[in-house]
Amino acid sequence: MAALSAILLTGSCKSKEQTTVRPTETTTSATTTATEGPAILATIERTSCFGSCPIYKATFFDNGEVMYVGRNFVTNIGTYTTLISAEELQGIRTMAEDVGYFLLEDAYPTPISDFPKCITSVQMDGKKKSVLNGENAPRDLIGLERHLDGLLKEREWVKVSDVSRY
Repeated sequence: MAALSAILLTGSCKSKEQTTVRPTETTTSATTTATEGPAILATIERTSCFGSCPIYKATFFDNGEVMYVGRNFVTNIGTYTTLISAEELQGIRTMAEDVGYFLLEDAYPTPISDFPKCITSVQMDGKKKSVLNGENAPRDLIGLERHLDGLLKEREWVKVSDVSRY
């Protein structure tokens, strides 16, 4: 697998952070039955603005698989996959619980149409929730967004296709 570079948004629309992707250590992942397939645990999506905001979506599955779709203003355009460890999966669950994700508002809107948005979702214990962060979200939600973004950095990504829609 070839190492690839990814640009991820961790702050404002105007700043892009270049990260070097390198092979991950051997990971163990949660298991799922072959007939059911993996379930979605969490997603993070960064939306467009009138500038050059990175546009991408990452889906974290309960078996450790991560699917990344880069659309625009990112190094990796297209669909990619990687794996995260069971410990990293548990970290997502723990952080979502600590944040009180299922008690958050559904949206923290902004009246500014040019402002990029971050949409997260979590599915745990039979519950599903999505939160749109336009502006003025609680600090804990922003921390969860940064945590999910951080899990995308320094990974060995495998390109699945050139398709960049989700």
